[in-house]
Amino acid sequence: MPKDVSISFPEKQSLGSLYVAEHSFPHLRKWVGEARGKIVVRLEDDRMLGVALGSLGWEGLAHTGERELALLESLDVSTCHFSERSLSHDIALANLSEIRLDYLKIGDPEVRLLKRFEGLKTIWLTGTEITDGGAREFREFRQIENLVLKSTGITDQGLSNMGEITSLRCLNLPTQITDRGLDFLKNFPSLARLDLSFTKITNEGLKQLEALPRLTELYLNDTTIGDSAVPHLTELDSLKALFLSGTRVSDAGLTHLESCSKLEHLELRDTRATEIGVARLRSRLANCAVFGP
Repeated sequence: MPKDVSISFPEKQSLGSLYVAEHSFPHLRKWVGEARGKIVVRLEDDRMLGVALGSLGWEGLAHTGERELALLESLDVSTCHFSERSLSHDIALANLSEIRLDYLKIGDPEVRLLKRFEGLKTIWLTGTEITDGGAREFREFRQIENLVLKSTGITDQGLSNMGEITSLRCLNLPTQITDRGLDFLKNFPSLARLDLSFTKITNEGLKQLEALPRLTELYLNDTTIGDSAVPHLTELDSLKALFLSGTRVSDAGLTHLESCSKLEHLELRDTRATEIGVARLRSRLANCAVFGP
């Protein structure tokens, strides 16, 4: 049942922009308005409140009441200044489950400090300076479900350093990941969504994804994989969405996909597949939306 939530922020200066988002990942945000003064928000059961911090930055949270901070489940810090010093401020975000730190000049020390937020499920780190050393810290996040690591310094070794994380469901990886890194994905047995776009994986490397029985959504856009990779993909029994745009897959590879009866979404833009090959596949997969070529 939807409920009206009253939340109060400092009157004199806006803390940033207030938004509502779904708990599911990934999600869109609905912007409510400035985080300033008293605001009443209609909140559905599957939604959470969040703030994209403005010029006051992290320090502005110190002027927000403990009750209000407890209502915030999502925080976007990517729009303001943030550093290790920021996290030295003892801010009581008791229910924080998502934090966005994209494109900030932060690295391994800041990731280490995030462990104080014990309920974190989603961490966005695109474009940050985190390395394999920082990746080791993720094993301490007991509830982590979603990690966005695009354009970071994490390599195959970083995936090894993460150890076993049984709660991890969604993982977006940087371009330097290779087949060696795929071997460590078996340590994330609950993985349902995997983004390997622009990585250096090969056809043979995809065989290692068979160790992920719950994988339902796979992004392989703009990789060098081709037709010989497709038979490995047919072994992913739970797969519902497959993204192959910008790959070397041709009509020969599409014939293997005809057996993927659970597929609901398939993207083949800018591949070597032809209109004839795609039309044939559409006729075989009546319940799948096929986009391309």
